[in-house]
Amino acid sequence: MFRKPQPIASLGRTLLTWYDQHHRRLPWRETRSPYPVWISEIMLQQTTVETVIPYWKRFIERLPDVEALAAATEDRVLTLWAGLGYYRRARFLRAAARHIVDVHGGRFPRTVEGLRALPGIGTYTAAAIASICFDVREPVVDGNVIRVLGRCLALEEDPRRGTGRRRIEAAAREILDPARPGDSNQALMEVGAMVCRPRSPRCSACPLAPGCAGRAGGNPETYPPPPTRSPMVEVCRLGVIVEDFQGRLLLRRVPAGEHNAGLWELPWIPVEAPHPGISAPLRRRLEDAVGFPLTGITGPVAEIRHVITRHRIQLRLHRARPAGPAPRSRRGWRWLPPAQAGRLALTGATGSALGTFHRGAKRVHRG
Repeated sequence: MFRKPQPIASLGRTLLTWYDQHHRRLPWRETRSPYPVWISEIMLQQTTVETVIPYWKRFIERLPDVEALAAATEDRVLTLWAGLGYYRRARFLRAAARHIVDVHGGRFPRTVEGLRALPGIGTYTAAAIASICFDVREPVVDGNVIRVLGRCLALEEDPRRGTGRRRIEAAAREILDPARPGDSNQALMEVGAMVCRPRSPRCSACPLAPGCAGRAGGNPETYPPPPTRSPMVEVCRLGVIVEDFQGRLLLRRVPAGEHNAGLWELPWIPVEAPHPGISAPLRRRLEDAVGFPLTGITGPVAEIRHVITRHRIQLRLHRARPAGPAPRSRRGWRWLPPAQAGRLALTGATGSALGTFHRGAKRVHRG
């Protein structure tokens, strides 16, 4: 039988002591400079720490400060970002860097309100940067914090809106250490990442266990209530790897207004269901898409499966050649040698497809 939970506010020092002893050594935690912290916070949205680390290191190496990012072309930023997904984040990074340079003389705003005025920075990111870099006493609320505090409160309301959200924010503010707000915020997120996991939480190792009402009730995993999720939408696409007689590949730049705008991809058409072969009607649709007749269609040579938001996409790719001399590139299309194509900002599916194709094996990639 557990004792009545302690008030959450009384555990702030315990939380920091745990953090000092157990936190992960991450490269962006070695500095309080706002630029590298900002880059890490944006990259970590919708992405795991393990995935982000090499991208963050490469990004900081190539664009080491806000001036370098502001001066970079969109293509260069997207190329460095390629593979992380959610490419609006990269565009917002560049737009915010230009705003910081043009309006603030290259200096980051030091307040939550000033940071929130930058493109792509919301409440959470502004609070994270302000507390970590400038010691602003502002709590952060991300998915990990919602889970940890939702369990501590045995929260039964929706934690993302209304009364539930207000209770989470109040608890986050109560546990915030005024002398070390940045470490305090990171400690709470670290507990969620390392201890208070979605499944099988390690309650015996949790510094907040004495204040956890969910644990006291014996069923912490039931709190907070899960969000209502929209059903997944199945999407099928038929694509083609077109290679001319010089070994160049045909790529299309995704136009503005479409998902992944500005990135480069292999041509494809939507289909209602996967097709093992290409019928005459499908051939005509592919030829309409690329703008010229095709020959030597073989395959499928690769199958790519990936998820974007609530869309589960299956892309089946065939190989083909132009029926005659390779036509000149239209606007938004390019013929490129494979090595040069690989240096473009490619969509995740296209990058995976080209890697699979040039290894000479038919494989299924799930990304």
